[in-house]
Amino acid sequence: MEFRIFHAADAREVSALIKRSVKERDNSGYTSEQIDSLAGYYTPENFCKDLEMKVIYVCTDEMRIAGTATLRDDEVMAVFILPEYQRNGIGNKFMDVLEDVAVRKGLYKVWLVAGLSAVNFYEKRGYCFVREKLHPSWGKGIVMEKSLGKRK
Repeated sequence: MEFRIFHAADAREVSALIKRSVKERDNSGYTSEQIDSLAGYYTPENFCKDLEMKVIYVCTDEMRIAGTATLRDDEVMAVFILPEYQRNGIGNKFMDVLEDVAVRKGLYKVWLVAGLSAVNFYEKRGYCFVREKLHPSWGKGIVMEKSLGKRK
């Protein structure tokens, strides 16, 4: 497995990966309309919006993209892994990489909106509950944050 920076040429494959990941994950607590709305949002065009404001990584297994994760300012977002690659440490590696990028950017805290099935994963990584957030089309998410250490 290799972790590398996203290239615009990856957009179609990443979009398909996200759609599949969203539709096949544990979607307890979400309606089919909410699932379809979230999956439909991640078009190649939407994913590539504001690339200059984001740091996006992909994980590749030979020539196939197995996952993606994004840091925009101090927000961790768009962390998705193909179902057959989950539970193999890719999510933890992505989070290590993004948190390291955040520290190098001078950030002392990062935050994210977790889907209901991902809350335990983030709690194990030291993220703490901040509040619930209700997206009008995607349903409930949990806003969580993590301190990255003391200021130097």
